[in-house]
Amino acid sequence: MKTLLLTLCFVLMTPKLEVAKDPIIGTWKMTKLVWEYEDGTIKDRALGKHTFHKTFTYYGDGTLVFREYLYNEDTDRFDLPGNEITKGTWVKREGQEYQREMKRYYGDKISSTYPNSPKVFVFSEDQNSMEIITDFEKDGIVFEGDNKPVKEVAYFVRLR
Repeated sequence: MKTLLLTLCFVLMTPKLEVAKDPIIGTWKMTKLVWEYEDGTIKDRALGKHTFHKTFTYYGDGTLVFREYLYNEDTDRFDLPGNEITKGTWVKREGQEYQREMKRYYGDKISSTYPNSPKVFVFSEDQNSMEIITDFEKDGIVFEGDNKPVKEVAYFVRLR
């Protein structure tokens, strides 16, 4: 009985251990997408009504799911496309860099892949918003012509 009482007192008096949770874990909704050009100009890359209905869900086990909701004129709402989904993995690198590997599936077949070079993720102080910065040259993305884009910044807010 004394052992049980001592154990109970020890358990009640021991402070909870906090497990550090990576700030990327959660569901994020894209709110804005911009490109920065060689001359320093910045242009909004809103690509249509469905642009702001993209979410990324990053899980604690290193997996992720990307969902792109498309506008359905018949129902006047945004729906997930039928059999198409993008899944992948993420890994924390040095500093603010994360590396993602993503594959788009149609049914159970891979229909495309995405560049998997490290990206810089910048989180707000309260960790409820973030920016993902893509360096086109580092990713091997080449543009032609004058005043080429050099960087993309995607802005997100945490949904949960």
